[in-house]
Amino acid sequence: MQTLSNNEDFLLKELSGDAQKRFLEYVDAWGIVNGESVLDSFITGFRLGARFAYDTFVKEENVASDE
Repeated sequence: MQTLSNNEDFLLKELSGDAQKRFLEYVDAWGIVNGESVLDSFITGFRLGARFAYDTFVKEENVASDE
């Protein structure tokens, strides 16, 4: 994280005009893509965890007895 921050600060100082504007648009777009990816991973993990909890505590299976 520190490396990313340092590089972003460096580029913002070195770039100017249209190049700086394009870089900021790139940073913003990457933030949106990264946020969507993290959200998708969270939702997938949450659904998987909910399914495990349901299977463990709620779902009743027909267990064949040996009687």
